[in-house]
Amino acid sequence: MSVTSADRKAFLDRYEAGPALLRQAWDEVPAEARQWRPGPGRWSAHEVVVHCADSEAYAHTRIRRNLAAWRAVPAS
Repeated sequence: MSVTSADRKAFLDRYEAGPALLRQAWDEVPAEARQWRPGPGRWSAHEVVVHCADSEAYAHTRIRRNLAAWRAVPAS
């Protein structure tokens, strides 16, 4: 699958807009509803947002490691 520069820009634009969209959705949820769980073993909205933050931090590390590994590969 090839990715065009337009595809790449659209992806990066969506990625960049993500935090603002999440914040907007968060602000629309009443404070007391953020802790509500839809069932046993299910996550609250608060837990989902915390998971997003944790996942983002981990993804940042993975991207940096991948870039470092890619730069270490000699050109053929």
